[in-house]
Amino acid sequence: MNEFSIAKQPDNESQVALLFTAIIANQNTKHLAKYISKIGHYSHNSTTDMICLDTNNKKVLVEIEYKLSSLFRHDHPFETFDYVVCWEVDLNINEKKKLRDGNVLCLMKESREWILKFDAQKIIPVIELKTIIKILKKSKRIG
Repeated sequence: MNEFSIAKQPDNESQVALLFTAIIANQNTKHLAKYISKIGHYSHNSTTDMICLDTNNKKVLVEIEYKLSSLFRHDHPFETFDYVVCWEVDLNINEKKKLRDGNVLCLMKESREWILKFDAQKIIPVIELKTIIKILKKSKRIG
């Protein structure tokens, strides 16, 4: 990953947060994170991992996970995040997962992007860093 000062792929949530920070801090790669432009606050101990600014400078809540399936093991209520950043989406398309609060989220892929849907009420984009790294490797921006 020559474009960044991070030399290996993540293997835990904290490393995902570091890689995500490197991606959005780099002018050549931040467009690949599409929705998020800045990190305002990070906390590994609160209900929401990050408070960020989206591309419209609006505050958004971001959940960080190593693998997307961890989101459901950690029992985060879906109201506590607007976006999920993970290293890898390890669930199947159209897989439904129940949260602790009883709400069910369905993983979908629309226009080549991962989303979690809660009925028609809420759509939560999922940013998979593994895909971003593959794109950068194809374009030869990283080794």
